[in-house]
Amino acid sequence: MVRHKDGWPDEGELVIATVTKIQYHSVFCNLDEYSKSGMMHISEIAPGRIKNIGEYVKEGKTLVLKVLKIDKDKGHIDLSLRRVTEAQKRQKASELKQQQIVENIAKQLTEKGHNGEKILSELEKQFSEYHSVYDAFMDVVEDKTSISGFDKKLTDEIVAAIKERLKPKAVRIKGEFSIHSWDPQGVERIREAFSDTHETVRVSYAGGGRYTVIVEDKNYKHAEETLKHLREHVKEHVPNAEVVFERTDKK
Repeated sequence: MVRHKDGWPDEGELVIATVTKIQYHSVFCNLDEYSKSGMMHISEIAPGRIKNIGEYVKEGKTLVLKVLKIDKDKGHIDLSLRRVTEAQKRQKASELKQQQIVENIAKQLTEKGHNGEKILSELEKQFSEYHSVYDAFMDVVEDKTSISGFDKKLTDEIVAAIKERLKPKAVRIKGEFSIHSWDPQGVERIREAFSDTHETVRVSYAGGGRYTVIVEDKNYKHAEETLKHLREHVKEHVPNAEVVFERTDKK
């Protein structure tokens, strides 16, 4: 279920809308995030000439639409489908999923005897400088910010509920080893060197003496330290070899 917002959407905003009625030259929709409805002209459904609207939209279908124009006096909202890119559709779908996670956290607090909606409203005010409460919750999980305005017991319960639903984002760094050994046991030594790696490290053979290494960890500092130790370990474990390492990620 999509949480309702107060007021009107902004012109240019992307909204979740459900098709309610289809006519010959227009489509009517309910804006799921607002207590409003809007209309989409046939020319705003897709580029080019459209012979049959039904080939593009169906009643009951949920769409990501762009708000083109608002006339509050008349209560009109003009919408567009053709002006929404695939990337914007994915972004909006991601934001909706994030909002549902936030609402589930509020629901969990309600089930524990608290007023989850009131808590969520207070947190929205507290984190108003964030793009979304979800982004603020991610910072709470990664200990980049803290929650205030509640007693310690309730604050601890809120943080626990957030950390139960959300996990820190893993950072990812990538590089490539180029190893040329003149030792008769060189191949075996290289294999042994990479077999004894940290659980956050993945190594794959790329051919021609090249090995791709990917390190995923909770933050860049830990990932960089793991990579440094791996480089030292490989050089120590594969003597009489030319070992060259190059970072290939974009950090």
